Amino acid sequence: MILDEFKKLRTFLSQSGKTTLIYLGPDAFKPEADVSSVVLDFRKSDINSYLELFEYQNNEIHTIKINSRWKGEVVKFETNYTRKLESACLHRLHDIYEIKVSPRTPEIKNSLLIEKEKPIQIEDYIPLLNGRNLKCNKINYDCLTGYWIKKTDVSKLRGYFQNPHIVVGLGFRENGKVAGALDKKCYPWMGDVYHLLKKGDLFSSKFDMSDTEILEYLNSVYVQKYIKDTYREITYHLSISQLKNLPLPTKKEWEIIKSWRGCRKIDAYNSLYKTSSRHKPNEI
Repeated sequence: MILDEFKKLRTFLSQSGKTTLIYLGPDAFKPEADVSSVVLDFRKSDINSYLELFEYQNNEIHTIKINSRWKGEVVKFETNYTRKLESACLHRLHDIYEIKVSPRTPEIKNSLLIEKEKPIQIEDYIPLLNGRNLKCNKINYDCLTGYWIKKTDVSKLRGYFQNPHIVVGLGFRENGKVAGALDKKCYPWMGDVYHLLKKGDLFSSKFDMSDTEILEYLNSVYVQKYIKDTYREITYHLSISQLKNLPLPTKKEWEIIKSWRGCRKIDAYNSLYKTSSRHKPNEI
């Protein structure tokens, strides 16, 4: 439905017939399997570019959307709220930032640069961080991974680690929350943490949101609700595909979005997230 790795498959389906997706959610096969599931019903046909998205919930199948001009783009859920946020934002995150993925665990385990035990000359080393080190607007720089690297070797692991930048992560492990923070100390990271590197083109240079404002937005309830409404529990981890397509406001747009907080519906949503269970209403 959403991953870049399946872009070619989605394009093939859109060009070859009619596609129906029935989202079953994360509970369909419990306790045998704890995984989100979807039924794909594809019919080869001269009628193509046709997509139907349904959701199975409470023993009923609900229509989410029908798209008769589907070209294989990412398949997202839609609500009044997600459409409102998307229309309010001029940009998407990938318009302004290049998004890098942290080295995965197999690479770290096999790297000759990595120490797997606490070094004796500890002052020459720093720990690798992962998603457990990342909170909203805060980074815990303690070693929680058990991996260390020489300070002089950090740039060999990834060149962009040596420059201060925004890191983001979490997602469905914390109910859709996108935790972002500014890594001022330039530590190395691993796992499901992403790195926002501002593009150097003219288009990005005119973007007027500061790092502080970007972090305020990423850590906000507005983004949390957007992620939950748009992607439900499709993926356990926040993916680079989801980040790329995240609506990104300008300074003026962000001020308008924040004014929604005074709205009764947004206040109701804030209360909803504090008290409700996994399944939320499609709309508020």
